[in-house]
Amino acid sequence: MYYNLTLNPGFVSTIYGDFHLTAGSACIDAGYPVLPLDPDQTPNDQGALYYFQTPILVTITSPWPIIMIPGGGGSFPYQLLAENQRTTPQTFDVWTEMRLPDSSLTAPLLLRQNLALPGGGSIQRSLAQSVPGYAPSGFYDLIVNVGDHPDSIVHADSLPFMKLLGGEGGAGQVHEWSTAGWDDPAAGAGPLPRVSALKAHPNPFNPETVARYELRDASHVTLRVFDTAGREVRTLVDGWREAGTHATAFDASGLPAGVYLLRLEAGGFTQVQKLILLK
Repeated sequence: MYYNLTLNPGFVSTIYGDFHLTAGSACIDAGYPVLPLDPDQTPNDQGALYYFQTPILVTITSPWPIIMIPGGGGSFPYQLLAENQRTTPQTFDVWTEMRLPDSSLTAPLLLRQNLALPGGGSIQRSLAQSVPGYAPSGFYDLIVNVGDHPDSIVHADSLPFMKLLGGEGGAGQVHEWSTAGWDDPAAGAGPLPRVSALKAHPNPFNPETVARYELRDASHVTLRVFDTAGREVRTLVDGWREAGTHATAFDASGLPAGVYLLRLEAGGFTQVQKLILLK
């Protein structure tokens, strides 16, 4: 039931100031229904700190602020992070797939099965994704899923990019989809990012959406919107923010319909999400 404040909120410890929610909290999924979903894609929780209901959280980011692949093909770097949100061990599969400009999905480009993480553990990989010259021009999403392949997905994240006009042929062209780096020992564990789960809701939107993100530590934050030509069209945040969950509205009333890129930078971490403005 929404707005019910009469029950025990089920905080971890009010004595020690830990206001995270426990599994049985009445605040879970009981927030105001028109607010954006929590980062685990469930209805928002009451209180400042949400309870993550998905055991494994996966995040995909790229150091490139905007990814544009030449017509003849190319590749781009990205980081994949899977975190166990529970105190108990978890076993799961990780796989990536590509959403093509016509919205169809490819077969898995990367599949790793029966991965095991201890409670609170994480696995991180620095990868490179190749895009062939024969792939059609347009907007793409590289999707990473965690769950039980192919039957269930418990969490997913995506990374948008664009492939320019052109085709296969000529020296140095890329001829196939491929993913490199998972089995590189140097691509293993690294420091956890200081930001997680940048999401905008609703998306597609008209004319306003709300960008929501969580800071693990206080940090200087910039949150900007770009068009597909790489031009900055709006700065939503440029300043210091404390640790916790933050939400910022983006009003696109004066902008034409189309695709935009929302870019978040904080503490050396960068994440990009594709926005679709309808008119």
